[in-house]
Amino acid sequence: MIDVQENEVRQICKELLSDCYLTIDFNSIPFSVTLVFISNIERKKVVVQCNGISTFKLDKNADEYPFYSVFEVNLEKIDGEWVINVLPEIDLTIVCKKIAISTDVLSDSQLIEYGLLK
Repeated sequence: MIDVQENEVRQICKELLSDCYLTIDFNSIPFSVTLVFISNIERKKVVVQCNGISTFKLDKNADEYPFYSVFEVNLEKIDGEWVINVLPEIDLTIVCKKIAISTDVLSDSQLIEYGLLK
């Protein structure tokens, strides 16, 4: 995972996260949360790790579905903190001190594992 700059974040959101699926790893909450996006635009997985969380708001039961459909992801830096908003099927807002992002190209077997290829 690499720390990112704002222009890199905008590029990733625009190119990969305007139509995707999301899973959330709560294993380290309240200290960090990992968001795993599977892009429908490209065969890529985008992992966003949020550290130093000051706000976490989720308006959907996390156990309801394994994946959430996502059509809008906004990541922006405001007053030194990252603000992440994910819509529409899940209304998720996270405010954190630091984010790290990694991207990976997915193989056919990984897409099958995620149920996105038959």
